[in-house]
Amino acid sequence: MRINAIDLRQLRYFVTVAEELHFGRAAKRLNISQPPLSQQIKALEAHMGVQLFARTQRHVELTPAGTYLLPEARKLLNEMNRVALQTKEAEAGLTGHLRVGVNFSAPFHPFTTKLLQKFHQLYPWIRVELVLHEQANLLQLADIKAAQLDLALIWLDDGHQHADLERLNLAHDLLMAVVPAKHQLAKQKTIHIRDLVGELLIGQSRHAGTQCYDAVIEAFAAVKAEPRRAYEIMQMPLVLSMVAAGQGISLLPGFLAKLPIEGAVFRPLGMPKGKRTPCMTYNLIAPIQGRSAAASNFFILAKQLSKG
Repeated sequence: MRINAIDLRQLRYFVTVAEELHFGRAAKRLNISQPPLSQQIKALEAHMGVQLFARTQRHVELTPAGTYLLPEARKLLNEMNRVALQTKEAEAGLTGHLRVGVNFSAPFHPFTTKLLQKFHQLYPWIRVELVLHEQANLLQLADIKAAQLDLALIWLDDGHQHADLERLNLAHDLLMAVVPAKHQLAKQKTIHIRDLVGELLIGQSRHAGTQCYDAVIEAFAAVKAEPRRAYEIMQMPLVLSMVAAGQGISLLPGFLAKLPIEGAVFRPLGMPKGKRTPCMTYNLIAPIQGRSAAASNFFILAKQLSKG
């Protein structure tokens, strides 16, 4: 049997004849003339070394070999159709696998949930893998450049611009004052930045999160003061836990107020007249070159949702 000589067209012709048990009707269904159809069936039989049809002038029927081949040929043709369809879907970004880098706080942001839910609704056959990064944001950028990640949900300040990476601002979150529940400032509806001068501050280091670090510096600079840092923690939710434990105060983006952590109280941050409340910008980062169709669809959807 010369398997390499068998083509899918011959199998499709065989299935059609087997279903019709009439070469004329099969040829009409295939939109070809009968002689080429008969030639292809004979070629298939020659390649396989078996007779597939018992033919008489008035009757065509499957031989035992043809009876066995029919369901197998159907399965093979269906499988090839599936492969062809999924290949086209992959090219269009409808199937595939995305690796999205996140830091510890990104899954808690409401935009993340909205984006992932909508993306799954639109592209249910794309597997999205969230890759936790417990290191600095700049290392996420390095992983994107090295093709270890397709995209990253990240907090990155405007100073980090890269010609080969596209940055999309997804959401803006004002800083809020966070104090232990038993702190005297927790009784106030708004906590002015001036009230926090001299308090022990728990926050991220510049290495861990430049955007949060710089926003805190900006807030205290508005009253010509500097934060009195007690601890520098890598991840913002861990900062919140330490505030809840009574080890200091912090300034954090407001979306974290929805985390169910007892012992920490969020209050709007009051600023001097004419000074804006510092905010943090939640970003999506993706390579400009070599972006897969699935990654492009993810980026386009994020852009649409960020404007909604």
